[in-house]
Amino acid sequence: MMLYGAIFGCLSPILSVAAFLSYKSPFISPKDEKQNVEKAKAALLNENLDGSTSIIDNKQSDHLLMVIAYNKWSRILQEHGARSAHQFCRSFYLNSTVMYMIRLDS
Repeated sequence: MMLYGAIFGCLSPILSVAAFLSYKSPFISPKDEKQNVEKAKAALLNENLDGSTSIIDNKQSDHLLMVIAYNKWSRILQEHGARSAHQFCRSFYLNSTVMYMIRLDS
């Protein structure tokens, strides 16, 4: 997977996916909030960080969703700090600890 990522020029997202697959999914799925979790996942796929709508047509990939979530979280962490990154995780049902672990691995 990493070899193909290097060949096709998408190594960074592939490394993130590999890190998630080797550790665990960052998504938290409380049983009583399943519908809210699905809405949060859809919002991650549909919105850019600035609130504008993204143009991603194929939205069926859990791997794509993990990469988008990680990239948004990482950018918020860099630009606004740990408190904002933690709030992002709570808003989108992400495990903040997993996100930090993946950051160390990728």
